[in-house]
Amino acid sequence: MHILSWLKTELPDYWPNREKLVHILEYLAAVGQCQHNAALEWSADAAVAAVVAGAVRNDHI
Repeated sequence: MHILSWLKTELPDYWPNREKLVHILEYLAAVGQCQHNAALEWSADAAVAAVVAGAVRNDHI
């Protein structure tokens, strides 16, 4: 299932809270790129969070 479809299904208030979701995903992407967290092998998760943040940011009706 496409991630945007999944988010819209699982988050009934997706549209009104889309900007908050983008901020959360961007935060996770940034935290995962910190030197300490990258050593904990979070860099792959951070990269995915950044991609999903971009998809949510560019989503429109």
